[in-house]
Amino acid sequence: MNCLRTSALILMLLFSAISFADPKVQFNIPSTTLKEALLTLGQQANLTIVFSLDVDVGERTVDQVVGSYAPQAVFDVLLSESKLTYRQIAEDAFVIERVHRSIEAAVLTARTDSGDTTVNTDKPAHSMLHRLVTALAGVLIGNGAVAADSGDDRREKQQIEEIVVTATYHETNLMQTPMAISALGDKEIIERGISDISDLYTFIPGLSYQSRDGGENAISIRGVTPPTLLGGAMVAVYVDDMPIPSPPLGRFGTGSFNGQISGSVFDMERIEVLKGPQGTLYGENAMGGAIRYITKKADPNEFDWGIMTRLNNSSESDDLSHGVVGMVNIPLIKDVLGLRLSGELRDEAGQIDIVGNRVANDVDSDEVTSVRAKLTWYATDALDITLVANRIEKDIEGPRVAHYPIATDRTNSPDVNNVGWDTQDLYTLAISYDLPWATFTSGTSRFERTYDYSSQTPSNFIPELFIRQLSIPVLPDGEGGFVANPIYDPTFPAMGPWLSAAAYNARGLAYENFSQEFRLISTSDGPWSWVAGLYYKNFDGSTGNNNKPTYVLHPVPGLESYLEQMLALFPGNEVGETAEEISVYSNVNYRFNDQWEIGLGLRQASVQTNRENDPLEIDEDISSVRFTLDYQPNDSTMVYFTTSSGYRPGLSNGTDDWLGAIPNLQQLGTPQALAEADYMSSNLSAVGDKVTNYEVGLKTLRMNDRIRLIASVYYIDWDDILLAINYAHSLRPFPVNYSINGGAAHSQGIELSLSAELFDGLTLSVVGDYNDEAQLDEGTNDANSTVNFDPGTRLPNSPKYSYNVSADYQFELGQFLAGVRADWARVPSSRYHLCCAHITTGYHRTNLRFTLRDHEGKWRAALFADNLFDETIVYSINPWGIRFGPSRQIGVEFSYSPGQRQGTSD
Repeated sequence: MNCLRTSALILMLLFSAISFADPKVQFNIPSTTLKEALLTLGQQANLTIVFSLDVDVGERTVDQVVGSYAPQAVFDVLLSESKLTYRQIAEDAFVIERVHRSIEAAVLTARTDSGDTTVNTDKPAHSMLHRLVTALAGVLIGNGAVAADSGDDRREKQQIEEIVVTATYHETNLMQTPMAISALGDKEIIERGISDISDLYTFIPGLSYQSRDGGENAISIRGVTPPTLLGGAMVAVYVDDMPIPSPPLGRFGTGSFNGQISGSVFDMERIEVLKGPQGTLYGENAMGGAIRYITKKADPNEFDWGIMTRLNNSSESDDLSHGVVGMVNIPLIKDVLGLRLSGELRDEAGQIDIVGNRVANDVDSDEVTSVRAKLTWYATDALDITLVANRIEKDIEGPRVAHYPIATDRTNSPDVNNVGWDTQDLYTLAISYDLPWATFTSGTSRFERTYDYSSQTPSNFIPELFIRQLSIPVLPDGEGGFVANPIYDPTFPAMGPWLSAAAYNARGLAYENFSQEFRLISTSDGPWSWVAGLYYKNFDGSTGNNNKPTYVLHPVPGLESYLEQMLALFPGNEVGETAEEISVYSNVNYRFNDQWEIGLGLRQASVQTNRENDPLEIDEDISSVRFTLDYQPNDSTMVYFTTSSGYRPGLSNGTDDWLGAIPNLQQLGTPQALAEADYMSSNLSAVGDKVTNYEVGLKTLRMNDRIRLIASVYYIDWDDILLAINYAHSLRPFPVNYSINGGAAHSQGIELSLSAELFDGLTLSVVGDYNDEAQLDEGTNDANSTVNFDPGTRLPNSPKYSYNVSADYQFELGQFLAGVRADWARVPSSRYHLCCAHITTGYHRTNLRFTLRDHEGKWRAALFADNLFDETIVYSINPWGIRFGPSRQIGVEFSYSPGQRQGTSD
């Protein structure tokens, strides 16, 4: 009921905003004389322009103005460097006249020559208003020079900051795209200090991040996350339209973690986060949304290079962290062939100290090496071909999980060595060919990943292992038969100070994914626009883990003699899986007029998955749909309604622990074993699950584009939700995970993004979300399971709310351009896992940054403090301990590029 009231309030605000929207006109004024530009303005806006008798326009030229703006804003830009102003004399008529002396003086205060500044301390209030409007118009209108004396080329020309996205595979303005998208351009990526997903998520409403260990990340959007971290990712990841798959690790039986990549954000043009299911255009695993990393293009005409260095100290580290990012663009053949090389080296100091039997400081350090080569051949005006090779290597040099306080890790054994690595290779071939009526694209990619990690598991693991093993009378002999358990003792006490031990867990994965996608994207004018595509995927991977007891103390005499038999119960497992998908999709839009547009999307996918040595094959035909209706009363405002769906394939329970145990249970022959075999035979697989999203959104620009508001209300319905529950049979000391379809769940909430340029140089933004409900509607009540879930249980990794407030102030400081930026984020608590009581604590994070750059934009220096107040940041609290985020970091950055504008373009 609360959500319905909130939705009604949002809808009232939507239509209220429509009623007061500013009218805009589409302008295309070429670079010409001021007089011709003003006359063209009148023609294109259907206005009458007259000139006062004392006006001498002269032959001064002005820059072009292209885009959709209010006519008054275009007047401000065209007249910004003249001593002229405009006055409305009728509804559709304006007069151009000379500026009154008091107004002229006010305008001159904003103009700076090579060292002298004119100041007028006696100017009326309306002159200051004119000055602010003129300066704002210069920022908002493309290519218009602002408040500079003739010959003063030190002040940069600012342009309206329209964010262009390609989420629909058409280039569209963010504010005119009827879907919930958050986008960050290259300037914001640099200014906010974003290096991977752990930095990105606090700036995006509805995006949540969880990490258990080195490369084990889970990303969710709007509360749509694997409830038991089973069955693969819920958020699709793309790099330049190429899919980066995340393996369904829970499906492999390696435990409750997810392996989405953290990414390495360098030399990026833009990051787009699409909220809500994207099954029609982006296929499986886009149930919560999609993240698109758009890298910068190779330029065949201009040689360019750049470098950025970073040095910082953490409050919990003894060492310094440092990094360097470099780029070089080489025009191999002018207008034809360009090569762009970029890379990153990053060494993050650790912050966890080990105490106990092994003493070490700052053990959780990281080394990341990333390189990218992009070669583009512009074969003809219609054809271009791009080859990309991208490699990321991450060395994990110590445990990521510790305990309170942050500098303590209770490692009991000197034999435990927490190390690992994560290597990712992406190779792509992209072809684009312009037909008279559409653009044909072909995307071929191969992604390979190898991840290995070893870590300590809880010290209570070993006592539980012994207790369970002591209660099992027989053990499998590996040949289909059974032998007596040599340490079976039903009278052995269940508890007692008889053992102190740790356990060593080694796990890893290796997989490769080949994909081929063909798309046709309409380009012709008219009311119809569409995308049609064919997609093929081939996945081949394997993963496994191995638990090994590591002893510190054996108070029970003779217990060591059973070591080999105990380890035989846990030989480890390695499971391979292959998957194939072929799908066709289309998205068609029809614009009835300038205000109304309708869109319909459909994807039909055929998915086959098969496990190694598993006779079961999951073969599913899945459809996804999308419907959109949007209304644009003018160029400043859009209201839209959309419903969309996304899917994941089903899962097989055909592991050795499940399928392989059935004949052994039947051979054992006891009534209990036979009942267990029958139960397991009836639960060999689970079908795929599906989500459907219903959403109403508003996008509007106010006050001559100085205020930007994006808001949405959503309700997500989740059917046949995949859950993992446990079943303990007679042949195994620990319960076996298996998959079931657990019924339904839902998520509902509100997202808001508001940015406002309060006055020249100062921008304030607030983004946030309120996820009112994200919970199971139906629980599980399986008498054979050791774990069941109650209806109403909140989904993991779905905090109730989150928000980020930022302020950015740009100003002149002597001969330089300076900027001060502050970001304050709040991430509240959330569940780690559906079945466990572990609650990840929330935190605040405050980042502060001071930047200095030259007027030409060649160099940039920054002093920053991330997590300024040294809050304890927690990415997860799980059965293994606490995964900490970074403590306070204070550092400096410096970048130089002779041909780029450092932090001046989006």
